[in-house]
Amino acid sequence: MAPLIELAIKEGSHVISICEELSYPFNYHPEISEKLDILAKSNNVTIVGTGINPGYLMDLLPLVITAPCQKVKSIKITRMMNSAKRREPFQRKIGTGLTPKLFHEKINKKEITGHVGLTESIQMISAALGIKFDEITEFPPNEILTNKEFLTSYGEKIPRNYVCGLQSKAIAKKEGKDLLLLDFIAYAGDHDEFDSIEVEGIPNIHQKIIGGVHGDLGTAAMVANLIPKVIEARAGLLTMKDLPVPCYTENIWNE
Repeated sequence: MAPLIELAIKEGSHVISICEELSYPFNYHPEISEKLDILAKSNNVTIVGTGINPGYLMDLLPLVITAPCQKVKSIKITRMMNSAKRREPFQRKIGTGLTPKLFHEKINKKEITGHVGLTESIQMISAALGIKFDEITEFPPNEILTNKEFLTSYGEKIPRNYVCGLQSKAIAKKEGKDLLLLDFIAYAGDHDEFDSIEVEGIPNIHQKIIGGVHGDLGTAAMVANLIPKVIEARAGLLTMKDLPVPCYTENIWNE
């Protein structure tokens, strides 16, 4: 991805990417981050990684939710999805249709990854709020098995006790206590979808989006709505916490 971004920068183009690792790359890819930042500044353009998650639901939105807090002790963020409503590549990405054994083999070989971006979201939140933690633990994806045979949206019959989704979780701890907990759950079923943010602090805040935000539609909208924000932003490699609060921008383009 970095070479493609470099080509765009050298042509004088701003870059809005949905690459998960680009949402907050500084801790895990410091050399590439520094190189891209310098190159962007020298060409007076902006680079930002965004999306619905990471980029909004599990990092930027929780940051905005804390604005009326006098104190923040911990934050728990949960994304509960019904993967049966998503496109086929996403369903396969989370292991739909695999046996539990094959699921773990593919996870270990990185042939499937589950959700990517939880640790980047934690890094963004901690940087924005000035939260100091001792460690971040990202747990291996845990398979979720179907309790009955079902037919996928792309026509594949999934037997009972086969994988229908997964759970991915990451936690930042300080002195043994959970400071930031991100829980991503996606599986095919008839359960309720939601996106939840629970802030323990003064005051406590619990925000819940009933029905959740559709990832495919939301990601496309995030990219489009960021265009005017990025054009007006300072040059360099930025993150969502560095930009003005994003919003619907179609009317701006129509003016």
